[in-house]
Amino acid sequence: MSGRSAFNLALLAILGMYLAACSFVHPIADDFVFARDARAGLWTAWLSEYAGFSGRYASNALVLSGPASWGAAGYRAAAALMLIGVPAAAYAFVRAWFADTLSRTEALTCALVFSALYVSQMPSPGEGIYWYTAAATHHAPLVLVLLHFAFVLRSLRGERGARIYLFAAIVLLVAVAGFNEVMTLLLLGFYGAWTVWSAGDRTGASGSRVPGILLAVTAACAVAIVASPGNTVRQGLYAAVHHRFLYSAGMTALQTLRFSVDWVSSGALLLATVLFAPLAAKWAQTRAPQPSSRRSLLIWLAAGLLLVIPAAVFPAYWETGLLGQHRTVNTAYFAFLVLWFTATAIWVAGDGRHAHALRQFSNQFRVPLAILLLAALAVTHNSYALGLDLVSGRLANFSREMTSRDAALRACREHSEQTCRLDGIQARPASFLVLDVSADPHDFVNESYARYFELREVRLVSGGAR
Repeated sequence: MSGRSAFNLALLAILGMYLAACSFVHPIADDFVFARDARAGLWTAWLSEYAGFSGRYASNALVLSGPASWGAAGYRAAAALMLIGVPAAAYAFVRAWFADTLSRTEALTCALVFSALYVSQMPSPGEGIYWYTAAATHHAPLVLVLLHFAFVLRSLRGERGARIYLFAAIVLLVAVAGFNEVMTLLLLGFYGAWTVWSAGDRTGASGSRVPGILLAVTAACAVAIVASPGNTVRQGLYAAVHHRFLYSAGMTALQTLRFSVDWVSSGALLLATVLFAPLAAKWAQTRAPQPSSRRSLLIWLAAGLLLVIPAAVFPAYWETGLLGQHRTVNTAYFAFLVLWFTATAIWVAGDGRHAHALRQFSNQFRVPLAILLLAALAVTHNSYALGLDLVSGRLANFSREMTSRDAALRACREHSEQTCRLDGIQARPASFLVLDVSADPHDFVNESYARYFELREVRLVSGGAR
């Protein structure tokens, strides 16, 4: 077995740990709300959601088709597909980007490293992968956007079937832009920047009219989201705390500093960057942009790296007054990784003194660097937390408690009990988002159970842990 094959197997083992955790997930909160609403029929429920709560036309369809009503096996299969989609889409993207400059094995390595970096260092795997409603809204478009970019790259290369690739890219863009506002904003920023850059590009590398076409499509999708009557209803829930510019800007600046320092100082990311340099050099030999375009591209990419966190954080503070969840920051981290490695490849293509030294260092110490990277991916950040959840039995205990809860709720429904009293969840895995019931029957989690299981109310057993 070659060293690269062994490295790829180790990366698969790390991802396999995250895949194994999918066997312990259970539907919670919003999963039950959407499953209950879908009983009226998917089309009827979709129209109601669009008109009454959210303009996210793509994710609305996905969450309303959710697996909460499919049983535990269906819900876990959905989580597994969300996770498997990352390396699959990353591989398609790498193959489209590097074309024939990398072997299939090398492209697989890039895809696996990218995927392992994302899942092990992302701000919240519980909201990114293991909770279907959040994953369908914020994680699924990340998989689809990589496929979209892969089709765009193939259409620009002038390969046979370029128009078909462009058509497929536009279809995927319409879907991706309709998942959530942060993704739409990022796409508007990306295609807007590309359109501006291409206007001054005389090398022909900009893809002629393609960025303008894709910007227009994205803008049309943004209008469809903003025009939803449901947005007014959702904004009304935060009327007392939203639209405070100075507060939103200040908190966005603090969160940008917090996450950017954490990400750029990540040992795993820095090690992956060093190991990536020789592969980027292979691409640069035949497919790097012209020297006249390289500097401007790096400036645009640097701007993207600086703005991607504010683009994901500011809307949350502006609309709700808080950063109550990290699923939008997961999106920012995914975009950050794509921009980071793209900038690295273009910087290496310049073949400057520092880039040359980095490649030499990477080639000379490849094996110890690879071992250190595997260790960083396997035992730091999310991997450490998930490993501890698995070894300690917290995941298994959580799953047993949730199975017992499901049985108790079904028993309450079968016996036509007006009030269903539940024990609080004792096992709380750090890797999962645990939303539990409270003593207040009007709590959102309580009401989600009551609506789905057709009960008058659900309460926490007195004295039970929440």
